[in-house]
Amino acid sequence: MEYISLMIKTTVRSFGHAKRGFQKALKEERNFRLFLSGFIALLVVSSLFNVERWQTVALALAGGFFLSIELLNTALEHLTDCVDELRVAGSVSEEYHAGLRATKDVAAAASLVSFIVILIVIVLILFPAVMGQ
Repeated sequence: MEYISLMIKTTVRSFGHAKRGFQKALKEERNFRLFLSGFIALLVVSSLFNVERWQTVALALAGGFFLSIELLNTALEHLTDCVDELRVAGSVSEEYHAGLRATKDVAAAASLVSFIVILIVIVLILFPAVMGQ
């Protein structure tokens, strides 16, 4: 019984961290707010054009995937900035470390790829629906 109680407390704590992270992204990340608004608008528009259920699911999955990657990208940016601040504080060099730059660039590339995927899904699903009506 004690193990189950601990699991519940750990899970509740994890949801608290997730909630705080989501709120931080909403408050401080302009692009995330923009993408989230676009995602909600996309779901509303798709409902107006009577797309099939599987198409709505595809749009929701692709959009959710993109938002998740964007949150991971933001987390990696914050982490690399913190590491860089610590590195610069203990160093005479103020140049951005190549490994930190690569981390940020690859995370941004992941975000770009997921954005391209959602654009492709939008075009494949909504373009025929809009043109058909």
